[in-house]
Amino acid sequence: MSKPEQSHQLLANNTWRPVRSALAAALLMVVSTAAHSAAALSGAQIVERNVAARGGLQAWHAVQSLAVSGQLDLGKPRVESAKAIELAQRGGPSVRKSLADAGLRRPGASLEPTDPAESDADAKPAADVKLPFALEMKRPHKTRLELEFNKQTSVQIFNGTSGWKVRPYIGRREVEAFSPAELKAASAQPDVDGMLIDHAAKGVAVVLERSEVVEGRETYRLRLTVKNGEQRHVWVDAQTFLETKIDAPPRKIDGAMRTVSTYYRNYKSVNGLMVPFVVETRVDGGRNSGVMLIDHVQVNPAIEDSRFGKPVLAP
Repeated sequence: MSKPEQSHQLLANNTWRPVRSALAAALLMVVSTAAHSAAALSGAQIVERNVAARGGLQAWHAVQSLAVSGQLDLGKPRVESAKAIELAQRGGPSVRKSLADAGLRRPGASLEPTDPAESDADAKPAADVKLPFALEMKRPHKTRLELEFNKQTSVQIFNGTSGWKVRPYIGRREVEAFSPAELKAASAQPDVDGMLIDHAAKGVAVVLERSEVVEGRETYRLRLTVKNGEQRHVWVDAQTFLETKIDAPPRKIDGAMRTVSTYYRNYKSVNGLMVPFVVETRVDGGRNSGVMLIDHVQVNPAIEDSRFGKPVLAP
């Protein structure tokens, strides 16, 4: 660098140093104020802001039913048994996560075994496996999930007290009743509006534990205790006040106690309600993952109660 250039650089540095110092001080003040404000919020205030961010209490009270459809992205195909479908069937912290209950499998699991004779070093990479789904929800606490798998449709239904499932993907084409454990898990799931809206009326206690970073964003970690005494955690974004992550209570999956986490992304407004259009489910160790890609959401569609009764199979 020539001397004139050095002089110019020195002048620039000297000129901007006070400005940079002032900016740094201002930034420090903003960060400190934000941290103080975040710490000053109570759990009740965070829930209040979450309800407002999601569309407001009145708007959600008006929702009697929801219909959601899209695709379940299971990742790249590999060889895997039907057992993996069963593993991911168990549990998640929200009714939206119940997509996994119709037959998720591990990330990369295959629908059919690979024929070694078909292996080819020049073959194109396999596309992600995506399964169409349709989920219907209606108050009080009714859900119906259909998932297309290998040209067959699996069904899972809960009417608030009883539940049934049809699982042709493992060769079971009869109607099976929920097990006691499945009934307990289904009964603990939230209604169409989630766990934070009207949480006190639902018997859900909320406590603010601390702030944490989730996927690069500052969040509030809330501990929720439901009526049956089970605890789960909800992370609320510190800026948008929308749910970022929910953990279900640990449960036995593949012989070990594991935590199922659900991540919510890409919120969009539907009739004034904020709805996540990408929902990812993960199990401890990165297993049994699936991403729910929502294409359509209908608010208050007409859904007959008979849709939530014991399914009748075609002969």
